[in-house]
Amino acid sequence: MKKAMGFYSKWKKKRDFAFMVSRMDDRLLKDVGYSREQAEFRLSQPFWKFD
Repeated sequence: MKKAMGFYSKWKKKRDFAFMVSRMDDRLLKDVGYSREQAEFRLSQPFWKFD
């Protein structure tokens, strides 16, 4: 059960990040320390490798 909750937690973290990033323009991304390319690369990773 703990393993399932861990997967859910990582999936939710990635989903929340994707939702937030999809609404940010490049200026806001830069303010939080990401470029558009970095954010897209991070989102291209499987959710179990998402930190």
